[in-house]
Amino acid sequence: MLESLLERVLATIGSAAAFTAILAYLTKSVFNQLFKRDIESYKNELKRRTDAELIEAKGRIDREIAETNRKAEAARIELKAEFDREIAEFQAQIANRSAQADRVRTEVEHWANPILGAVRDLHRRLANILERGNPALSRDAKRPIAPGWSLTGEYYRVPQSSCSASTSVGFDCSRSGCASTCFVMSQRRVNFF
Repeated sequence: MLESLLERVLATIGSAAAFTAILAYLTKSVFNQLFKRDIESYKNELKRRTDAELIEAKGRIDREIAETNRKAEAARIELKAEFDREIAEFQAQIANRSAQADRVRTEVEHWANPILGAVRDLHRRLANILERGNPALSRDAKRPIAPGWSLTGEYYRVPQSSCSASTSVGFDCSRSGCASTCFVMSQRRVNFF
């Protein structure tokens, strides 16, 4: 009896243990399956969120890059406009300087040749007076003066009331006491002769 009771208890315990083991195994399998499904769904959800965040971050970065590029382009356009203004001002200054230099060159060309001609002419006249010793200008002219000679020594020695001398460059000299274009002051002229 004890033995059969013991066998029954052992059989009940053994069947309960087997049942519990089977139940535990089935529960474990169900939980593993549920966890696998949950893990897979969590992985998929995590991947979806990560992809959405990456797309959002990429869009945000693209917008920031576009904004930075827009600002950089606006700054470049502004700098280019300022540079173009400075170039235009510089070119205008160069054009003004060039025009001024051209005007000066034109005036120099206009006046240089006549002035140089007048200077050479006056130099030749002075050389005639000083170096060649023209008899008409001498104080004690011993030779007769040629009839075609228009000026005498008296003309250069005596101060004239006014003299108007016009050269090829258009200079007019009208002064009291001016008898020659070579000597402005009467005293120098008198001392020379």
